[in-house]
Amino acid sequence: MEQIHLKQFTFYDLYWELIRQSDDASAGRLVRNICQYMFTSDEVTEPQDDKENFFWSNIVDLLEEDIKPQSI
Repeated sequence: MEQIHLKQFTFYDLYWELIRQSDDASAGRLVRNICQYMFTSDEVTEPQDDKENFFWSNIVDLLEEDIKPQSI
């Protein structure tokens, strides 16, 4: 299946809450990973610690759901 490249997506309050709880470096990685996941087919940066891994695991399913309707 061809990778769909989005032009926009919903940025949920949950994303902001997780970013707000992160230090600057972690917040930057999280924002970059969200955008990279939604706009490209590039691999996202691996979480650097348990907290980043927990945050990413909480949003990746939502991101995937946002991609699905646009790939039909």
